[in-house]
Amino acid sequence: MRRPLRSGIGSRGFLSAGTAAVLVVSSLAMVVGTGFSFGETRLKDGVTWIFDRKKGEAVQVNGSSGKVGARIVMPGTKGEDIVMVQRDGKVWAVDKKSGEAASLDVNDLKVKARTDFGTKDDIQPVMGDEAGFLVNRDDGTVQRIDPQGMESLGKPVSAGTKLSNAVADDAGRLWVGRNATGEVLRIDPDGANGLTIAVRKQLAGKGAQLSISVTDDGIVVTDAKSGKQWRLDADGNEVGDFQAELPAPPPPDVPVTPEYSSGPYVPIVTPDDGGYSVVPPPTQPGGGGQAVDPIPMDDLPTNLPSDALTHPAVTLGDRLYVPVPGESVLIVLDLKGTYLDTIAVPGEGGFQLILDDGHLWVNDPDDPEALRIDADGTVTTVEKSAPDVPITPPKDDPKPPKDDDDKGPKPPHRRRRRPGHHHHHDPPPPRPRRSRPPPSRSPPRPPRSRRSPPPPSRTRTRPGR
Repeated sequence: MRRPLRSGIGSRGFLSAGTAAVLVVSSLAMVVGTGFSFGETRLKDGVTWIFDRKKGEAVQVNGSSGKVGARIVMPGTKGEDIVMVQRDGKVWAVDKKSGEAASLDVNDLKVKARTDFGTKDDIQPVMGDEAGFLVNRDDGTVQRIDPQGMESLGKPVSAGTKLSNAVADDAGRLWVGRNATGEVLRIDPDGANGLTIAVRKQLAGKGAQLSISVTDDGIVVTDAKSGKQWRLDADGNEVGDFQAELPAPPPPDVPVTPEYSSGPYVPIVTPDDGGYSVVPPPTQPGGGGQAVDPIPMDDLPTNLPSDALTHPAVTLGDRLYVPVPGESVLIVLDLKGTYLDTIAVPGEGGFQLILDDGHLWVNDPDDPEALRIDADGTVTTVEKSAPDVPITPPKDDPKPPKDDDDKGPKPPHRRRRRPGHHHHHDPPPPRPRRSRPPPSRSPPRPPRSRRSPPPPSRTRTRPGR
């Protein structure tokens, strides 16, 4: 089975969540990542692309070996906020602030095409198998995009206003929710250029707060307003449900679930006043509609501030990884919510989570190191700037299309960037932290040593606990 990326992040397009949260975990087994400003992806080809912001390079890493395989210089991206939207050999690099995007030719190791997705509207790019999608959550349109040339294909379809996040399933079909009506839609590629609405399923009431996730068992739809979660098969039929006892509905623009996971259910993250809690998953795939009370995270021996901000959790194997970006750590729990470990993440907290063929990659674009986590919990540190890997310089780098060109996504999806105008869902400034000594990590971890220069494709491994 193939898996996509979200960028990022049950994320809302390019949204970063910035509030204290209550984490609700339903049943899990291998999930993908969130979608804060963090990249989210679920892949199956064993090769993942991550971004090195300081060098302006796209870095190819191998999940099995944990080594860097290629580095491509991407002109104009040094220091920019880039998300890699990818799916088995098809890769877009999207600048979250400017809306500019480029496709990578992973065979010739070069930038294939460039375009501008714009920043005025709430836009989410999604990669499928035979088609890419550009979802405009403001006007409710979905445009099909050529994954390589990045041209618009055919006419957009209207999915309705107030859309949820969008995901592509294993067959490359797009799923998106309509919050205004509580419906879930499946949009299929139709012929060479078209799109068609193939499934329309009524699940929640009007004014819902839906989020969509893809699991190994099908589609999971969560209504954060009611705490209800449904499992759907590929045709949109209900095959199970679960009721989470949430303390309160989250703000509409806060992501509450990861976009890619294995099932039968997925974690839910919702803000709470002063902290967050974990709800253990149901033991049966059917869920039975049972309700589960939260377990306060303050009861766990993490030694983190009680108001430390979290994001949608990721599960791999029999472990749950809770990102706490402000503290640059992942909290590791078992599937019953029992504390196991705290993993220090290289960098300053802006890390991305990417699930690739049984490995979880944790990457801060500003740090020269990334982490690979295996299904048994083993953590390996990988040097992204592997000196033995040649850097591919720009090759005939294409220019973005002009406004009067025929190429590139058409309006309303492709808009000229206005100076100083940023995506209107950019996260608010972080809340000031309370003055306190930095939290100790439990269990304690020896200081990290950095080598200069690093040895070729150096990896450091510590076993899972």
